[in-house]
Amino acid sequence: MKARERAQRLIDTNAPKIQGAYETARKKLESSAESSWRFSLPFPDDKTLATTHVDDPTELLAVQNESAALAQRIDAKSIQAMTKERSKNPRSKGIQGSRSHKMETLKEEYSQALEEGGFEGKIRAHAVKRYCETHGVDFEQVVDPFRKDVHRRAYEDAAHYDRARAVVPSGRGVAANPYDSSARNSRRGSKAIGAYSSGNKAMASSGKPKLFEKKRKRPSWK
Repeated sequence: MKARERAQRLIDTNAPKIQGAYETARKKLESSAESSWRFSLPFPDDKTLATTHVDDPTELLAVQNESAALAQRIDAKSIQAMTKERSKNPRSKGIQGSRSHKMETLKEEYSQALEEGGFEGKIRAHAVKRYCETHGVDFEQVVDPFRKDVHRRAYEDAAHYDRARAVVPSGRGVAANPYDSSARNSRRGSKAIGAYSSGNKAMASSGKPKLFEKKRKRPSWK
């Protein structure tokens, strides 16, 4: 049996298993990153996003109403901030001041929710989260000042899992027969023939955990 045929048999037998194992590893790491990230976000009563839930219809309605009321308050304050800034500088559109004011307002709301706790604190915290999701605001930027050491360790774990996920090979290269001319041309010289050298590249990473990207924002993990 020729070397190429032997190689192809090995590829046909093992490539699907290897690719499946890589895919399973990526999914497990992504799930671990997602879980750790959720534990990194503080919520009232010493809970986190991973341990607090709004499933009851009454709570869902309360969160929606509170989020709508929060939006009205922020809009009103943003107009005031823009007006004040333009009074100081007629040429300014006040956009930057408005954005800064919005973030500070959200942080104040969240701080009060954490301090208040109980049902009201839970609703206010989830209302801030809902506002961020519907208005394109980075929720993590709002809650980050309130993270404690335990939350930051969870965040570091999430980043660790995501970095590990990013370097799991794609597995595409294992299906290429190294004795094919196209495969040989992609190798670094004749010494690579018969070996699965550089064809099996690791998946690229953006450098920032996907869970932390705006959602889309959220990492495959935000």
